[in-house]
Amino acid sequence: MSGLPRQASRGITGKSQIMNGIQKRRKSGSRLSCAVRLFCDDSLLNRCYSGELMNANKSASQSTDEHPEISAANARAGLVLFFVYLVFYGGFMGLAAFAPQSMARPAIGGVNLAITYGLALIFGALVVAALYMAACARNAQIFGDREGQQ
Repeated sequence: MSGLPRQASRGITGKSQIMNGIQKRRKSGSRLSCAVRLFCDDSLLNRCYSGELMNANKSASQSTDEHPEISAANARAGLVLFFVYLVFYGGFMGLAAFAPQSMARPAIGGVNLAITYGLALIFGALVVAALYMAACARNAQIFGDREGQQ
């Protein structure tokens, strides 16, 4: 039963029965998920992948970026922080894969390096998130100062 769609587990097995249920939902005004529509109608595949079905209620002004320079600066900051964290995480994975005996050694207060490094990764993720928030705020401040001078 785990591999069957929800409708099939309740006794609805034919595609026509599923389509009848979808037609009833459309008439009642309830929204269908993209996955349900794709399950029943392959012609909607391209519209679903383009985001047209999921973002049907968004207006054009909501989807345009009013400050592309802030978005670009935020993206750069995010990428730099991502790669810093990736190096930190790669060190953990490298030690675990190629020097597992070093992970068993006590590091701080008798706690082994694996636990210490793992907790440092968790704490590091929080630090990276705080740094990203600070970078975004700084970028917004810089842009706001530039607009105020003009």
